[in-house]
Amino acid sequence: MADLEPSAKPACLVPIAEAYRRLVISFELARDYESAEDCYVGAMEMTRRDPAQGKIVRVVLYCYQLASHYGSSYTRALGMTVVLMVLFGLAMSVTGVSAEGVQTEASLDGLKGLGAAIYHSLEVATFQRRVSYVEISQAGRFVALLESVLVPSQFALFLLALRRRFRR
Repeated sequence: MADLEPSAKPACLVPIAEAYRRLVISFELARDYESAEDCYVGAMEMTRRDPAQGKIVRVVLYCYQLASHYGSSYTRALGMTVVLMVLFGLAMSVTGVSAEGVQTEASLDGLKGLGAAIYHSLEVATFQRRVSYVEISQAGRFVALLESVLVPSQFALFLLALRRRFRR
């Protein structure tokens, strides 16, 4: 009955994760790649839920799970890339952009401003050297910096998931 007490510490999930890893190897040797992928996801999930892991490891694994289902869902990874692009485009429109070379501090307004912000967001995400628009505030520069890291990283997760899905 002591095992059923709610105040008892949860059992370490490492043995379960190890069993999943052994199953991955076994399924890959049998060329059952779908089951191997399912077991890989299970091993990662057990690692993420293990209370013995540090909080940073669990947060990173949670983000990895959210971004691409541990590298196994290229559709989720591509969808998250599109969502990030839209969110950063909207953030650029809120912080304001101005046409390159224009000395004014005024941002573009309305739909023209939204279109310019989304276009500039695409420029930032693809590391364009010559840009058509620039940020006009410190917040806009921070958004661009954050986007220049997150969107390419998410696209790399998409490519990783695509490779994992079709390498077999």
